[in-house]
Amino acid sequence: MALPYSYRFIFPPKEKNIHFHSEEEVTKILENGFRRFKEDGKESEEYKIPSPFIGIVFRISFKVVSANPLRIETTVYFQSLINISLIFTLIAALFSTFNFVEYFLFSLVIIVLFFWGNAGVFIRHLKKLFVNALGLQSLFEENLGAENFSDEQTDWLNDPNKCPACGSDIKENDLFCPECGLKLRQNRFTKNLDTTKYQQPAQNIVYHYKKKEDNK
Repeated sequence: MALPYSYRFIFPPKEKNIHFHSEEEVTKILENGFRRFKEDGKESEEYKIPSPFIGIVFRISFKVVSANPLRIETTVYFQSLINISLIFTLIAALFSTFNFVEYFLFSLVIIVLFFWGNAGVFIRHLKKLFVNALGLQSLFEENLGAENFSDEQTDWLNDPNKCPACGSDIKENDLFCPECGLKLRQNRFTKNLDTTKYQQPAQNIVYHYKKKEDNK
């Protein structure tokens, strides 16, 4: 972990024992799930993701270290957050009546609260994006409970014709959301075939035999 410019973490947590077939498979799924965060026309391995808190855009990159068990090394670059934190402290200096020591302590508190508060919110948001992109909602349901979703998102989750991540319209045979690239469960729309109507008792079946006439 190189602080404060960047922060590195491994997804998923150690207690989550998740397996995929290959690193290439995971990479392809993630690239499809995060494609809306890439700048058009650029082949960079970095993605620009806005924070859900105050809209700061962070650059991230990730590398699939292992598929079995799943390990994704992710780096978040906090340069934009550092710049905004410094601007806040400079603005505070212009209107401050504190002496140097008081101003230093005040700036330190502002930076710690603002920086780590925003960083924590974004890291949590980013982990949710990984969960959605990989289709692992059921394994993280204790961290993604209904209390964390808005009413609109709850409606998306309950509507089989809406993407649970972005709310876009999806079709019955879609494996990925056409808008955000979320991997949809393949059996999301699968219904068990009701065969009871075909299972009639044998005594209710009447057979009719007709003698075939010889062709003349």
